[in-house]
Parts: sequence; structure tokens; C-alpha cells
Amino acid sequence: MGKHFYWPSGDSAYTIPKKNGKGEKCPNITDARELGLLPSVTTIIGDVKRKRAMENWRLWKYGNSAYSNADRAATLDFNRWHSRNKDEAFASVGEAADLGTQIHLIVESVINNEEIPDVEMEVSPDLMVGFSEVWNGLGLRVEETEYNTVHPLGYAGRGDLVASDEVGYVFVDWKTRDTKPGKAVDFYSELPVQLTAYAKAYLDKLPMCYLPRLISVVISRTEQGRVEYKEWPQDQFMHYWSSFLGLFHNWCLDNNYWPGGKFTLEPRMEE
Repeated sequence: MGKHFYWPSGDSAYTIPKKNGKGEKCPNITDARELGLLPSVTTIIGDVKRKRAMENWRLWKYGNSAYSNADRAATLDFNRWHSRNKDEAFASVGEAADLGTQIHLIVESVINNEEIPDVEMEVSPDLMVGFSEVWNGLGLRVEETEYNTVHPLGYAGRGDLVASDEVGYVFVDWKTRDTKPGKAVDFYSELPVQLTAYAKAYLDKLPMCYLPRLISVVISRTEQGRVEYKEWPQDQFMHYWSSFLGLFHNWCLDNNYWPGGKFTLEPRMEE
């Protein structure tokens, strides 16, 4: 997966024009330095924090493809054999992304109380029922969906939902994932860190009287209708923020790029 960058305005910079004027490309860190692009929250976390589950999954996908087509080794040189296995191993990733997009369309329709777009869907009606039950149980008011936000430190991101309750703001993130019957859903430790980074950027220019709530929602692709969520401890918000600052500081050091200017990590005093 490529790195995601944003313009300082908050607009996405997923692609930029090539210098020769022929087409576009995904920007790299060199382009970011030259153009003053801001790294996304997910790029910062993904680059610095080792995602063991993702690495294991990728190894399994590749190994399964190679094992299933072991006879190719007799007819192809290593480079072509490796390339063929890699292409086939990850061909389904695009399909998963398409299904994830459909699920997000349904989520947007439910939370905004709108009709589902008239497009061909592979999603079961059970998914809408399961998500609607969870959403209605949360009792939140929608403030903004699919929002871009920028923090003065020099990072940006695109969040799923800013909502509110009777006290203050609630930041919600949807994750689509394959699940197995009877097996608990894993809520990874980077999820509240990602939400906190979005929250701090969004609330930077607003008076914040109360700590925001953070909620991660997992929507199953394989058990459609299974929707689970976790609300992260509100009193841990500043710890999550400290964790993200550490990751961002490391990212800037690793890439020798400080998009918002150099900053110092101050020790956090316990209440």
C-alpha cells in the first residue's frame, strides 16, 4: 500500500502530476519534501508501528499461492515465478476494497437516513440490519462524515465520522474486516491512537471543554450482519495522544522531514 499525503489545505494528494507532464503518480517522500505535502495519520502509524498481523497475513497469502502452484517452478525462472505468485496472491485485495466501498455506502446511507444509492451491490441485507441496530443503540447525532482535517504540527487525515452526544464530540471510525464465527474481533491498539490524531486535528480550533469519546466499529465482510464496536476509555485520551506524538516524531526523524517544523516531546505530567 502506498503512502498517503495531503496538501496543507487539507485536500488529498493521493496522486500528483509527473514532472515530465505525462500522467500522474503517487507521491513519495522526496515529492512531499519538495511540495510541502503532509503525511496522513495512517501513513505515520503504518510506517512506524510494526503491524505484525498484517505482515503475517501477507506472508500467508503469498505462501498459499506459491504452494498451490508449486508446479510452475519447473517451467518459469525465479523472477517470473515470484511475480506470478505475488500477482495472484493479492488479486483478491482489490475485490475486498470494492466490497469495503459498498459497505461504506450503506453505512453513510444509514447514518444520514438516506436511500441506498442505486448501484449494484454484493452486500447482504443482513449487513444493513446489523449496522442499523448498532447505530441506533449508540444514539449519536451526525455532525460531519468523510471529513478531511489538518493539524498545525504537520499531519492530516480523512476521518469517517464526527458525531455528538448531549455532552460533546464523538469520533467514530468504521473498519471492514473478515471475521470467523465464534472468534472474537480484535480491536488493535493503534485504533484509538488513529482516532485521537483525527480528534486533535479537528478540535484544534474549537474550544474543548470535555474530552471527546472515541468509538471503533468493526463491520464483518464474511459474516454480513455481524457488527461490533468498542468505546475506548475516555480518561486515556491524552495517553493516546502522547503515543501518536511519539510515532509522528519518529516518522519525522526517519524521513528527515518535519512538515510543520520541528517540535519537542514534553513529558506528560500525571494528574
